Amino acid sequence: PGKREYRRFVGDHVLTQRDIMAQERFDDRIGFGGWSIDLHPPGGMYSTDHGSKHLFTSGVYHVPFRSLYSRNTRNLLMAGRDISASHVAFGTTRVMATCAVTGEAAGAGAALAARNGITPRQVATERMGELQQLLLRSDASMLGVPWTSPDDLALTADITASSTLTELRVDASPAATSYPLDEHDFGLHLPVDPRLDRVGLLVQAEGPTEVVVELWSTDGGENHIPVRFVDRRTLQVEPGRTRIEADFGYAPTAPEDVVVVVRRARGLSVIVNPEPAPSGVLGLLSRTPATDLHRPQSNAWSAAELRRHAPVFDATPATHAYGAGQVAGGYARPFGGPNLWSSDRIEPQREERLELRWDAPVVAGSVELVFNDEVDEDLVNLHHHRTPFPVIPELVRDYRIEAATGDGWMTIVEVEGNRRRRRVHPLGGMTTDALRVVVEATNGSAWASVVAVRVFG
Repeated sequence: PGKREYRRFVGDHVLTQRDIMAQERFDDRIGFGGWSIDLHPPGGMYSTDHGSKHLFTSGVYHVPFRSLYSRNTRNLLMAGRDISASHVAFGTTRVMATCAVTGEAAGAGAALAARNGITPRQVATERMGELQQLLLRSDASMLGVPWTSPDDLALTADITASSTLTELRVDASPAATSYPLDEHDFGLHLPVDPRLDRVGLLVQAEGPTEVVVELWSTDGGENHIPVRFVDRRTLQVEPGRTRIEADFGYAPTAPEDVVVVVRRARGLSVIVNPEPAPSGVLGLLSRTPATDLHRPQSNAWSAAELRRHAPVFDATPATHAYGAGQVAGGYARPFGGPNLWSSDRIEPQREERLELRWDAPVVAGSVELVFNDEVDEDLVNLHHHRTPFPVIPELVRDYRIEAATGDGWMTIVEVEGNRRRRRVHPLGGMTTDALRVVVEATNGSAWASVVAVRVFG
């Protein structure tokens, strides 16, 4: 174990263990972190203690802007390993990706303060909403703050799509395999918008089996594991490969993610396809973490074993989670749902597209696109870690932007070989009453998906 401790400044707020474990939703949040609270022995490499001790939340946590500026030096901002955090909270904020998030926010806050001749504290108390919108426009890693900028013309457009994913269903492919549940509980993570009446799962049993199926809420947009119990069904399963069905009739007051849990049973397996499911649909497996001082040293649920494997299931009724309107306003990252438009399965010779139309002509100076880079992927900066693909498959690869003219649709932007999540396209102030984004190809996904379309004058 190396020494991780670092000198830190004190800000208007000292981020603490309680803030992180409670996933405190600060009004001045500027980003999130996702690493565990990972405490290394202060004795360093000569210590006889365990290499590290971990504390886990149910999901990610938020970092407030008040932890990024000094409480007693009026023009000082901090980012990275010197932010205002307690020793225990520092065990998670110190990792490089979270340091980068705070760096972006501190830089944006400094620019906003300098532009307006105010202090960082005044940014926090007087212009926090402006700073958050500034960060969101640059696609900063922030959760639970909606995009509401009045400068975005897309917010006033009528948005339609060539097709929309409305049926949450995965049929068994010829290559489908079984995953045994002798020692694991299985979780099916999926979005609920507006309700979940019934879930069917394809399973395989060696003999007559009784299986318990439960419905759990993730209980917060930050979370993607079962947190709050909702309901339970006990089902009888016949030998062989068969479909089981659980009726829940669940209608949350707002869109949310849920996990359908199948409890372990001897001789029972779930059927999965060796290909990805639509974004927002995940297969989870429970695990029994090792403990240190009676504290679990890993999360109790893992997506790693079934990552990019689609459980064979169906859910009713039709979902609204992937509608075309998701690309305007709202959240730009998963938070109580996938928060993106998804087409139905791409068919040969059919281009998928999003169309924005206004009641009267608008002057479009630029179009900013945010594509789906599929956050359920294990990406770390260790040199030995490799993904089986060079580009995230869900990212749109080839696309074009078209504008409506008196002579029909005119192509104004063409892109091939895209591998980035955010793209900005200046248009030079053209006048039109409709724009459309046409997806010609993805980097391998069976669905075309777009997180956000923003149009500025």
